[in-house]
Amino acid sequence: MVMKSLSFALLILCFLFLFSGMVAQTPQGISYQAVARDAGGDLLASTNVGLRISITNGNGGTLLYRETHNTNTNSLGLFTLTVGGGTPVSGNFTTINWSGTTPWLHVELDPAGGTNYVDMGTSQMLSVPYALHSKSSAAVSGSTGSISKFVSPGSLGNSVITENNNNIGIGITSPYSKLYVKGNENIPQLIVEGPSAQTNINPLIKLIKNGSEVMWINSDDFRNVFVGYQSGISNNSTGGGIFNLNLGIFAGASNTVGSKNVAAGGLALYNNVGASGSTAIGYYAMRNANSTTATSLTNNVAVGYEALSGSANPAANTGVRNTAIGSTVLKNNTSGTDNTGCGYLSLSAVTTGKQNTVAGSNALIFSETGNDNTAMGFGSQYSTYTGFRNTSLGSNSMLITSTGSYNTAVGYNTGANTESFFNTTCVGIDATATASNMVRLGNVFVTSIGGYQNWTNISDGRFKSEVKENVPGLDFINKLRPVTYRLDREKINDFIRVDKHKSAGTELASSSDPDLTGDAYSAITSGFIAQEVESAARETGYDFSGIDEPKNDGDPYGLRYAEFVVPLVKAVQELDRKVESLQKENAELKAQVASMRR
Repeated sequence: MVMKSLSFALLILCFLFLFSGMVAQTPQGISYQAVARDAGGDLLASTNVGLRISITNGNGGTLLYRETHNTNTNSLGLFTLTVGGGTPVSGNFTTINWSGTTPWLHVELDPAGGTNYVDMGTSQMLSVPYALHSKSSAAVSGSTGSISKFVSPGSLGNSVITENNNNIGIGITSPYSKLYVKGNENIPQLIVEGPSAQTNINPLIKLIKNGSEVMWINSDDFRNVFVGYQSGISNNSTGGGIFNLNLGIFAGASNTVGSKNVAAGGLALYNNVGASGSTAIGYYAMRNANSTTATSLTNNVAVGYEALSGSANPAANTGVRNTAIGSTVLKNNTSGTDNTGCGYLSLSAVTTGKQNTVAGSNALIFSETGNDNTAMGFGSQYSTYTGFRNTSLGSNSMLITSTGSYNTAVGYNTGANTESFFNTTCVGIDATATASNMVRLGNVFVTSIGGYQNWTNISDGRFKSEVKENVPGLDFINKLRPVTYRLDREKINDFIRVDKHKSAGTELASSSDPDLTGDAYSAITSGFIAQEVESAARETGYDFSGIDEPKNDGDPYGLRYAEFVVPLVKAVQELDRKVESLQKENAELKAQVASMRR
């Protein structure tokens, strides 16, 4: 059964007269618009309907006129007809004595377009129909285009409403939009007041284009603002959903009791239900935020496309105190907490990792579970997967490290040359660690490293054990071959893979800036050949700590020249004993010679 009510359009114009033209014949008809709905409240869109219109003297009184209509509704269920322009059934519309009766309008409708009419209700016909009486009894004055009003009984004059070129103005005579409101008092210029029972599924204002809804403007509490199609549609302000700002299609659409949230962007914070204190700006930002009703304070911030959008299972996305700034930053986070990412794709793979800090496009993009990593610079820690407590600063810094941990790299293209090394420190452009537990300062082109004091090694006897006097002296020293040489710098760089960034993918290829270069060979340097020193130590049974042996195929030999002091001291001591013995022997020989002379 059709509902016994009709939804009226924003404006139901019963008469469209220009009263300044009353000298002409008065139109004999009343324009009538309404929206038809079925018993379930659904629109009767694009449907042929039958209507029977009756005008009585008083509610249920004497029938003055009756007619029928067949008309079609549009896509919004809206139909328009002219009362007085239908098929007459009883009476004559033109002879109704409007001034001597109290006319009521009775509407009946058949949604099937036939004559099986259903009562739709009765309403009193108020001031507008009496314009039909004005042709004989009302004094009319006013301006062209002005919608008249009764300024006194039986007398019409200008109102503040004007029609000009099919535009309606309120307070303005030349409106240049379909509705133009111009105020002249310090009061609100437009108020839309809904009933106390109005729900968020029916917003206070809808904007429609080409028959489709394009925007909602709504609020269910003075502390909430919802702008966008279905934005805030599920919010429950009486249950705690307050201080929420939603801007964009479906922004915060699932939120019920969450509070203090900001969602700006299509589907931003879409699945959030009870969590509070979240700020999501950008399309899909925090889209899959936690969907449980727990009213926890998340303190999450996401700015950018898909930033902190979360896994496909919103109930599992419980991470808190995360900050994501940039497109897809922290996109896959579930329970990770206290992460900060700034830059395209940074931290985009993190799921459960905690306390990571990243600033730079493409930085730390593959780490899922790593904790306490800090990466600053484009591509910094690009390959880190499960490594943790790594710190890198500089474009392409620590680029290769994947599973290694406790590493530090400062400078462009610095860091270990293998993915699993740990506890390395590299400082300076191209500084490259070739094994774990290694510190590297500078690159092959550095010609001076120094300061104003000598290097100090910790050498406290309280912390030494298994002390033995087994250092060889002259036997070891005499096997060494002091030489001069030049280092082939390009060959070293190739061997330790200084240009490791070139193998990390085209998206991280070097910029157009030239690589650091210098003379292909170093200046003439004095020293030893590490392999020869190793051989000398082996021949003398000496476990010599001055040799830095390779830890892998990509690690070169090195020498710790300060360590040579120890066997040199031993050699001097041995020479001193020999000198002392020779001096004693010489003294005895001198004494024997002196005795023989006497």
